Parts: sequence; C-alpha cells; structure tokens
Amino acid sequence: MLRKVSIVIAISMGLAACETTSQNFPYQPSINSLSQIQEIMKPSGLRVKVGPFIAKEGVNLNPKCRLMGSIDVAPGSTPLEYIKSALQREFFSAGAYDEDSKTVIKGRLDDLEVGSFGRGHWDIALTVSSNYLPEGYQVKTSYLFKTSFTAYGACKNVAKAYPSAVQQLMKNVTSNPSFARLVGAKAAQQQ
Repeated sequence: MLRKVSIVIAISMGLAACETTSQNFPYQPSINSLSQIQEIMKPSGLRVKVGPFIAKEGVNLNPKCRLMGSIDVAPGSTPLEYIKSALQREFFSAGAYDEDSKTVIKGRLDDLEVGSFGRGHWDIALTVSSNYLPEGYQVKTSYLFKTSFTAYGACKNVAKAYPSAVQQLMKNVTSNPSFARLVGAKAAQQQ
C-alpha cells in the first residue's frame, strides 16, 4: 500500500513540474511614463523606434515557479519580448514612436529573477542605449507581491505580477536623468 502511495505522489509531482503557469494580461502603459515621454519629446517633435533587445549571457529567459514549471508571462512571448513590446507601447501611446526614426533604442536584459516563497518578487535589470547614448544606462526594479501557500496559487500570482513589474521598470527607464539624452532631446535642443 505504501509503495502505491509513493508511486502516485511521484507521478503527481512529475506532472506538476511540467505544468506551465500562464496569464494573459496585456501590458498597459503607465501614466507616469507617458507624461515623462511627452514632456521630454513632444516640444521637439522627437520620435524613436525600438530596436533589438538581447539578454546578457546567463540570464534565464524561461523562469520556473516552484514545482509548477515554466511561467508564461504572455502567451506567445518571452519575458524579454514582453519588455521590448512594453517599451514600444509606451512610446507609441505617447505619440513618440515612428518605425522610420533614425533614433533607435536598444535593450539588454541584465537580470531576471523571480521568487514565489514568502514575499513574492520579480527582480529585473535592464540596460537601454541608443545612437545618442551608446553607453546607455541601467535601471532595476524589485517588484513585490503576495504569493500563496499552494504552488498553483503562488505561480498564478507570479505570472499576474509580471506586467506590473515591467510597468515599474518602464517608469524607471523614463524617469532616469539620462532619458533625455537617450531619446536625443539634448541634441535637438542644441540645434
């Protein structure tokens, strides 16, 4: 009898480890980021496009949650693609995006960590650069959220918190003192 129970538990754990936690929460631009973009870019009529985004070597682009398996932050996109798309959406919503712009914002994901035990957290670090600011600058966020005792509940909360963590990251990108140089606003003022 004990052996049968052990087998059932082992199979259950194996199946749970293959479960993907998925959410479908599209990114919503932040009011703070939108106003910052418009304040800096609108007076000069600046427009940008978002170019390639890469991950630093060693960054895990397929985070896992407890025994539930992978976290699908948005169906059909990786956490890195989600961040790139979020930045595009911020500029587009602010009326400052143009696919033909010569100003290209690039990104490098430097860190992506998730915690689902105790106090949940997404830790994200991103370096953004452009042709106006080739050395770029790094922003970080540590977004805290409630988890759950159960793996299922905790992992749902992990996936659900990702858009808010990225929104906080975008706010850090646009509120950075080097943002005006990144988008070419300083160069436009000097002309």
